[in-house]
Amino acid sequence: MFFEPHAMIQPRYRTVSVFGIGWITVLAVLVCGKWCMTFGNISTNPSQTGQRNSIERGKQISKHVTAEELHEAYEELKIEYNERVFGSTSASAWSLLKESSDQTVQVSLLTHPSDPSCPYVKIQAILPGTISDTWSYLSLENWPQSMPKMDPFYEGVSIFREYSYKGVIMTLARKATKRILTFGKRDLTFISVSDLKGNKDGVWLSGTMSIVTESLPRYDGYTRAFQDAITYYEDWGKIKREDGTFQHQTKLTIVCRIDLNDSGDGGYGGSIPMWLYLKTVGRTGLLSMKNLKRDLQSQLDEKRIDDGKIPALQKKIDHITKKKRRIKLHKVKSWFNKIYTKNQGQDL
Repeated sequence: MFFEPHAMIQPRYRTVSVFGIGWITVLAVLVCGKWCMTFGNISTNPSQTGQRNSIERGKQISKHVTAEELHEAYEELKIEYNERVFGSTSASAWSLLKESSDQTVQVSLLTHPSDPSCPYVKIQAILPGTISDTWSYLSLENWPQSMPKMDPFYEGVSIFREYSYKGVIMTLARKATKRILTFGKRDLTFISVSDLKGNKDGVWLSGTMSIVTESLPRYDGYTRAFQDAITYYEDWGKIKREDGTFQHQTKLTIVCRIDLNDSGDGGYGGSIPMWLYLKTVGRTGLLSMKNLKRDLQSQLDEKRIDDGKIPALQKKIDHITKKKRRIKLHKVKSWFNKIYTKNQGQDL
């Protein structure tokens, strides 16, 4: 039995890492554009290219896909990340790739000996708004609005089914991307995990994990890509804005691994070299987060206006305007009283 997408499903509390494959390849294409023009269309057939990754990507899931096995695969991913990425020995192994001028966005890289062919990327960003604001912005149901701003090659997402196990909500979905010059279209079959019980101290946790199952075979015309990620949402206090009001902030930490080529059995490679991804991931990750911050701030400002929450500066202006009107009205009344008193004196 194969799954069919249900576009009308409205998922609850779902969010995934948005550090997708679009912006990663933007500068990659620019870097290798001349090279691509020289060699023309690159074949994605492994028999022709002779390129094949020996390491399998994605978690193997049974044909019938149960909530229990999805949850087990997610727990395995968390353990793997805790050991490889968040352990004490890994803290000093991260190398900074890019940082924004205001130091609110950082992109770092970690090459782990267990799989040096697919390094880990960490993006940390201080974003405007509450945890809930960021969570909602990155939710699957908001992808049609948010993803095109962050991923210029985003084509769409299909939501198949929602699962729940031990308080963890998991959504089976597929993301598709547009063709990138000589490189073909990509798709990712994954589960998006909302784990509000997965951490303490008020930190919200979500995850993304590529899966391999007979129920979701490859799509003709697409190269199956791979991604797993763990994302943390932390309350980062408030800051005072220029208009005198205070605004919440959220610290977003995304740690992920991405392979744009198909390394599984029956796959057709993909021909995008890993070195190209590594050469551009710092700049593209930074650009993606800047777009997220800009759009999220714009939405928050619009919401404040719609909710009638006029900034303090505007309130001051209104207060001054009303005061001037009162002064002007008082002068008019005083003038009228003088005229009235004078006229009454003449009548007498």
